[in-house]
Amino acid sequence: MVLADLTWYSKTRADQVFATKDEVTQVRQDTEKRLPDTSVLAKKSEMAEADLALGGRIDAVKATAEAAVPRTEAASTYTTKEEAQAESARLTRSIDSVRSTAEAAATKTELTEYATTSSVASTYATKESLSGYLKTDTAAERYATKEALAQAQLGGGGQAPDLSGFATKADVRQADDALGSRIDGVKATADAALPKDSAAATYATKSDLSPYLRSADAASTYAPKASLADYVTRSDADQLYASNDNLQRELGQKAGLADLNDVTRRVDSLGAALSPFKPGERYYSPVTYFWPDYYDDGKPGKTSKWAQILKFAGSLGIVILNRHSGDWDTYEADFKKQAELALAAGAKRAVFYMKTQYLAATLPAGDPGRNNIPNVDKYTPDQILGQIEKAKTQYGGVCQGVFLDEVITGWGAQAGRVAAYKSLIDTIRAKYGKDFLIVVNTGANISQDMCKLDFDVCMMFEKDATAFLNEDPGTPILPDHMKAYPSTRWWAVVHGVTSENYRKVFDKADSLGIAHLYITDGQLREDPQQGGQWEPVGNPYANPPSSHILELVVPWLKGYLPLKLEVDDLRSHPKVISLGKHEAVPAGTPAGTIIVRKEA
Repeated sequence: MVLADLTWYSKTRADQVFATKDEVTQVRQDTEKRLPDTSVLAKKSEMAEADLALGGRIDAVKATAEAAVPRTEAASTYTTKEEAQAESARLTRSIDSVRSTAEAAATKTELTEYATTSSVASTYATKESLSGYLKTDTAAERYATKEALAQAQLGGGGQAPDLSGFATKADVRQADDALGSRIDGVKATADAALPKDSAAATYATKSDLSPYLRSADAASTYAPKASLADYVTRSDADQLYASNDNLQRELGQKAGLADLNDVTRRVDSLGAALSPFKPGERYYSPVTYFWPDYYDDGKPGKTSKWAQILKFAGSLGIVILNRHSGDWDTYEADFKKQAELALAAGAKRAVFYMKTQYLAATLPAGDPGRNNIPNVDKYTPDQILGQIEKAKTQYGGVCQGVFLDEVITGWGAQAGRVAAYKSLIDTIRAKYGKDFLIVVNTGANISQDMCKLDFDVCMMFEKDATAFLNEDPGTPILPDHMKAYPSTRWWAVVHGVTSENYRKVFDKADSLGIAHLYITDGQLREDPQQGGQWEPVGNPYANPPSSHILELVVPWLKGYLPLKLEVDDLRSHPKVISLGKHEAVPAGTPAGTIIVRKEA
């Protein structure tokens, strides 16, 4: 599979490039608190005050006009008979126009398929709602303008005007009442109908609707949308389902793929995780339990164990930081520095060591699984999670994962603790994410249920070379159910390698097809009388492997170890030269050289 090309940032660089969750949250909160600028808008109270002020000004003008005596003022206040007759004729024409408009409008019966006045009223303002407002043309007709008032105030000469040609207020009011009654009658009819221009702009005519189906006809022919809730659309069906033709074609194409099983799904699932390791590649993943001794590198008479390991640079897979068997209560700057140097040298991941003691602390008192485990109640899931949190908090970005030591295999009586490890691993994953490497050390092959847990790498072999080479067929190093997973998931550690068997050990590792390997000639020695496995008297990880082991690591990683070993064998054999029957042996020929003489 092809994995994403990932770019990794240091914590400092990440802080420069990306916003933190807290920063994003603050921006969102600041945005939500931002209110629109209403300084340019008038309030309802201010509009009401303005209306009152305008009404007062209009009333004042009207009072002035009514109290005026000069002819010009009287002319602006009273209507002449001629003007009244003209106005009556104009209003009659307006009424006739309204009546014709009303008559031209569609009847209620004709408008049954359209929106009624009540439905329109929910969207638009009615004439009644506008009764408190004065139309522009009405104001112009009824009230004098400032200009007209100013003109009326000119002249008069103090003489009483001749008003015989003007209608009195009573006459005007009587005419207004009569006209108002006629207008109200027409208005009632007009209110029940929509104006022709509004109806034309808003609604379709009967001719416009001729291509469309009436509601009654549609109901008898088609199903409503509500009744189609249980059905899928054609486009959705095309996306979700295959047609018969396509189905037959797909079945024909996939007939040869019927044997796809959990292997493919597992590989796809694992490939989705962020991993620096590629299936098929090999990685030198040493057990680096050494104290960070970078400060000894290059000093006279000093040897840095870590420096020997970091020479493998880009071939380095996983390196382990281990402070006092996983005690991260106290911060040690040397561990951060050593992790930084390892990552800079090319190590793919730096993980921090944690003891779990097989989660025996989760077992009830008296359970045999608690036997012979020192301080059995110390390493609870909460304690382990707390140590991971301290390591991550104190060492930041260089703490790229966790190495969970002393993990169950899931076989036999240990099967009951698979759920506890699942809970622990799931909690770690949920808190630190997919790119946080979770490594478990079971030291032996694991059950199918353990394989299903969400760890990234399992140290599935941690024994001496004899056990590695003399594999028991009943308990294979890598059973078939483990081979179903990518090679990057498995890590073998072989100690006690000798000069007599190291070639066979590399050959065996080759045949297993595992990605991570560490071979050392360090010896594990346990004394049952002095702590047994918990306190070994001989630590195979106290020092890096000897030079004759280290020089074989790169050829194994690069895949040319057999060729190197063959060349080494040839070099160790005596040299053979062919000479004539009487030809002298060349000067400088080393002792042990085989001389082959030709007869001719």
